[in-house]
Amino acid sequence: VDLVGISCYKSNDILNWEYRGNFLPSSIEIDDLGRDKVVERPKVVYNELTNKFVMWMHVDSMDYQKANCGIAISDYPDGPFDYISSFRPDDGQMCRDLTVFVDDDKKAYLFTSSEDNAAMHISELTDDYLSTAATYTRIFIGRYMEAPTVFKRDGKYYFIGSGSTAWEPNAARSAVASSSIWGPWVELGNPCRGDGAYVTFHSQPTYILPVGDRFIFIADRWNGSNLSDSRYVWLPLFFDGWTDHPVLRWYDEWSPSAWPA
Repeated sequence: VDLVGISCYKSNDILNWEYRGNFLPSSIEIDDLGRDKVVERPKVVYNELTNKFVMWMHVDSMDYQKANCGIAISDYPDGPFDYISSFRPDDGQMCRDLTVFVDDDKKAYLFTSSEDNAAMHISELTDDYLSTAATYTRIFIGRYMEAPTVFKRDGKYYFIGSGSTAWEPNAARSAVASSSIWGPWVELGNPCRGDGAYVTFHSQPTYILPVGDRFIFIADRWNGSNLSDSRYVWLPLFFDGWTDHPVLRWYDEWSPSAWPA
């Protein structure tokens, strides 16, 4: 059995997980998915218009010069997914670390590190979520941001990401756009507090999971010498009562059913 690919897990309570299989395995028939290629940061969103689950991922060569988005589609969240193609979005812009955000009106947006990571691009997706539309903008120009995560709270759009230090952790970065996903985006600094804040508790952001009116910060804890042995960090996300800025603190143990005070 070929275990190289993108795995899927299922949970009903965020605590207990069931392995659902490799829903996008490597394939010698598909050049983008070969063992000598890079596939990173898959994000799956549901399209209510087409009743399809759409996966976006960073697809690259081993020297990270291809810098493409990959697209796959399925009728079910746990696949199997059919790979469609890879491309550079928005008239040939580079695509590396990415995330996809679906707004309240079901419009979807791609956030991706572009221009050799020197700028973050926001691109509106087509109605079927299978490509980028004609509209995109550049943010955080010259800031070399990676690992974008995006979420919405009380009408404001929030961003948590990282600097560019390869597999080594660094201080997280955060930002807010108060009225439009297009910006202006205002940086808020490092959301982490306490011991380990300067290296994001030895991790790098990967996704913000909404749970009711709360949010869970999910991050990759990379093992640079053995990437397949990397782990995840899950932490509750808080907001400062005075500034409304996102705040992250380390907890050795915590539970979504008993949110830390």
